[in-house]
Amino acid sequence: GMLTINALAAADSVLIPCQANYLSTKGLKLLMGSVAKVRRQINPTLKIDGVLLTMVDNRTNNTKNIIAALRQTGSNLRVLNTEIPFSVRAAECSVEGKSIFTHDSRGKVAAAYIALVEEVSILEQRSRNRPGAELAVSLFLALARKLVSAQKLIRSGECTRIAPTELTGTELSGKTVALIGLGHIAQQVAQILGVGFHCHLVGYDPYVSREKMATLDIEKADCLKEALRAGDLINISVPLNDSTRGMIGSAELGVCRPTAILVNTARGGIVDEVALYEALSRNELAAAASDVFAVEPPGVDMPLMSLPNFLPTPHIGANTEEALYRMGITVVEDLFAVLNGVSPRFPVP
Repeated sequence: GMLTINALAAADSVLIPCQANYLSTKGLKLLMGSVAKVRRQINPTLKIDGVLLTMVDNRTNNTKNIIAALRQTGSNLRVLNTEIPFSVRAAECSVEGKSIFTHDSRGKVAAAYIALVEEVSILEQRSRNRPGAELAVSLFLALARKLVSAQKLIRSGECTRIAPTELTGTELSGKTVALIGLGHIAQQVAQILGVGFHCHLVGYDPYVSREKMATLDIEKADCLKEALRAGDLINISVPLNDSTRGMIGSAELGVCRPTAILVNTARGGIVDEVALYEALSRNELAAAASDVFAVEPPGVDMPLMSLPNFLPTPHIGANTEEALYRMGITVVEDLFAVLNGVSPRFPVP
């Protein structure tokens, strides 16, 4: 179970596991300050036994900063670099024969687990709303204005004149956006394109009422294909589950406009990748971009990678300094809330 302040007070030492990818340096200072406070006010003999960094990627600046900050907190602090897969449950984890989540058999080790896998997944969804929406709009712009082809042409040395005809793009302004799924990210995409580009918004989401969509200036489509037929820009923002797996296949892509641009920043497996390849190859769809794939990262031999009208990105929807910072702070703050008997802001459903 979750470690309590009483458990800290009774412990001889504390081992603090944390996922480096989701812990900011400010969050770390907040954490260490709390442990120091417990030591001063509740348990003066409490010793920090070590810090376990899970999901470590030593190539990232965030991990390097965390390790450097940890080493500055005290000579008795050990940094234990290891990797614990997301699929491993808390009760199954141990380090050097000691459970990192509960007291050991002698009650000598208490453990506070920062960034519980389940809570991190919730925080990631909440924190990635804005960057995910911004990425989707960026991909629409990149495809509409053929930015990838433009930079490749210049770098190749084959660009002999300005404004080459083959790089004539289209504008987003005034276009119709088909929003497949109306969750938090999609609503922000709608806001950016509706307000910023004066786009007409059509939405398909069986769980959002016509009245709710109207408050967002979105016209509700009665079925998926109706929304797809209307869209110049098609935004996919639905969770991956049994009802959405493969929901955009050959039949659905077949009703899209040949001038349409499709962007998927949701999850791999929602859009049938073989069907998407065929539609793009036959120019039944103008262009598409995907930040997510059925297998990640995708291989370079994937057929879609050979198409000039397909733009892939490696699942970077939430990968911004600001989003990672927010997650790092919020994880620690929510942990303290639980330790103090207060409900966390982002509980696991």
